[in-house]
Amino acid sequence: MDKKTSDIIKITFLGTASGVAPTKGYRHTSFAFEVDKRVFFFDAGESCSYTAHTMGLDLLKTEAVFISHVHIDHLGGLINLLWTIRKLYWVHRENPLKRRLLEGKTIEVFLPKVDMEVWEAIRVVLREGGRGDNVVFNFKGRPVQDGIIFNKDNFKVIALHNLHINKPEEENVWRSFSYRVEYFNKIIVYSGDIRHISELFPLLEGDARADLLLMESGHHKVADVCNQLVLLDIKPKKLGFVHHGRAVLGNFEGELAIAKEIWGDSVFFAKDGMSIEV
Repeated sequence: MDKKTSDIIKITFLGTASGVAPTKGYRHTSFAFEVDKRVFFFDAGESCSYTAHTMGLDLLKTEAVFISHVHIDHLGGLINLLWTIRKLYWVHRENPLKRRLLEGKTIEVFLPKVDMEVWEAIRVVLREGGRGDNVVFNFKGRPVQDGIIFNKDNFKVIALHNLHINKPEEENVWRSFSYRVEYFNKIIVYSGDIRHISELFPLLEGDARADLLLMESGHHKVADVCNQLVLLDIKPKKLGFVHHGRAVLGNFEGELAIAKEIWGDSVFFAKDGMSIEV
């Protein structure tokens, strides 16, 4: 196995703000995983496709999009992301190398099962947006439920419901999810929006420590999250905060200093346009 191309996960943060009012330098939450010439999106906040494309990500290599829940700060850029992929195909349709990336391919879009009507609305908008003729690939909506929802060529995604959106009246019909990504020996957990840190424990448990926990700060105090993880002896190798709320956006360096005092130098706060490797 070639380590340089096979088991490295590159994460590019396209938007790191929660659903706050527009804030200069910050867009709503979205980030992309690049693994061995494949691209996977997690959440799709506003302008994610513009940021990804202008930063050099090849959107034609997209295989799947995973939405944690359908609040607008996690979903607002999804239609444009899919339309942009289709647009880029159209621009490069005469290029056999680019065409080969998508020919016969299905790009999967994962949303909570109970909210799949949102996918039907997206399909209508994409159809009305044009450029559907002579396209050689498809978009397919997939329902998210607890368990393994994607497992292809060593890239596995496991979903677990959380209580960010109240427990439904009907059992096992959940509207908000956290995700665990496994790629070769790497483990990354993304909180999505959660009510309590304990909701992530099943995704963080196991023989190996998670390489990275991406934890939202929009609904939680950074100090509380760090203290709870330390108290319960749950310590991923790295802790990254995303989906920043007003407390972080208004005092970025101060909140980061608090986190480092508790957690150490293995904690970071994501910023728009930032890339890391795991």
